[in-house]
Amino acid sequence: MWRRLVDSPWPYFSAAGILLLVAIATQFEVRFPSRPEGSVEEIEKLRERGDLSVLFILVDTLRADRLGIYGY
Repeated sequence: MWRRLVDSPWPYFSAAGILLLVAIATQFEVRFPSRPEGSVEEIEKLRERGDLSVLFILVDTLRADRLGIYGY
């Protein structure tokens, strides 16, 4: 089976096509709209709003029994 696959030109054409598509895709730059930047005054005004909440979820994945001497 492998011999037929290696002797067939289609895997090579497919690989060349994928490489060509990747090469073309790397030539374009996608720009997303930037985040709005607030001034200090605007940030201080957020304190007066009552509809904002902040929730921090912390997950400790560095268990002491799984770490080596260097931390990994």
